[in-house]
Amino acid sequence: MTTNEERAHEGSDESGDRRPRARPRLLARVLSGVLAAAVTLGVGELVAVPFGSSASPFFAVGSTTVDRSPSWAREIAITAFGTNDKAALFIGMSILIAILAALAGVVERPRRPYGSLVLVTLGIVGMYAATTRPGATVVDAVPTLTGVAAGVLALTLLTRRADEIDDAAHTGAGVPRRHFLVLAGAAATVAVAAGVAGRNLAGTIAGAISNRMAFVAPLVSARNRAPAVPPGTDIAVPGATPFVTGNNAFYRIDTALQVPMLSTDDWTLRIHGMVDREIMLSWSDLLARTPIERTITLTCVSNEIGGALAGTATWVAIRSRPARRGRHLARRRHAVVDQCRRLHRGNADRNPAGRPGRTARGGDER
Repeated sequence: MTTNEERAHEGSDESGDRRPRARPRLLARVLSGVLAAAVTLGVGELVAVPFGSSASPFFAVGSTTVDRSPSWAREIAITAFGTNDKAALFIGMSILIAILAALAGVVERPRRPYGSLVLVTLGIVGMYAATTRPGATVVDAVPTLTGVAAGVLALTLLTRRADEIDDAAHTGAGVPRRHFLVLAGAAATVAVAAGVAGRNLAGTIAGAISNRMAFVAPLVSARNRAPAVPPGTDIAVPGATPFVTGNNAFYRIDTALQVPMLSTDDWTLRIHGMVDREIMLSWSDLLARTPIERTITLTCVSNEIGGALAGTATWVAIRSRPARRGRHLARRRHAVVDQCRRLHRGNADRNPAGRPGRTARGGDER
């Protein structure tokens, strides 16, 4: 005869046995989902190299998020995080992806691939973002599509090995656990290697990095140099910044998640819109003009009155006036309200010209 206490004790022992056995499998499934997402992003990054950096699923989603966010949200992010606003966005995206990927690993089953559907759904979001970027085409969805296929394969293989861990726990065999760890290590290696290779190859193929390092600023003649800053301009107050900002103190605040990979051979300046005739200048055309120096104070469009997003520096520049000679702006009263520079792959910068008697409005920095 077995008493109720003995049956209850036996039941608690069996329940206690099941929990430790189920825990390794759950952790293995969570890890499987995260690694599958990492493979998706890494392979997508590598395949995006010949298509351009904006076809990368991770950066495409991030850039689309920034573009579709209201201006007040971007202002809050810049105010809160400063130059770390992009890092904050990347960290937030990574945490969200990791949570969804972990869920995908938990719910994935051989006959009910719900986890794979989660990855496919994320892939659809990535393909939409990549194909709706400025200048994008349908083929820009290929990197995301390839990455999702690799991620689904990794998720299927890893979750199968994770289930073997639970089956082997009853016999005490440790071989399936080692098999899972080897496969997980291989998936992690593929994700990291593909991602790093994609980032490095993108810059190498574009030639932008070496081109940028080889650039030498045009030599300015003595008569076109900026006047020297008068003595005493810098106030001798502890903690005060110098009047002229040094090159090593410059930093970037904008909403572009990636610096455009553009070489001087690809660079062009197109002046169009409210003009009588359109103009297109190459980098060589620009350098053929006479360079000048000017000491100018510039402020970020997000800078508030009394804010710190401002600086004075001596700039080497090219006059734009000769480029417009004979190509006058449209002869219409108050024609120029806003000057917008469309940059490489959807990046843009804007200089409001304003109207007589009115204050120029701020524009988006992209």
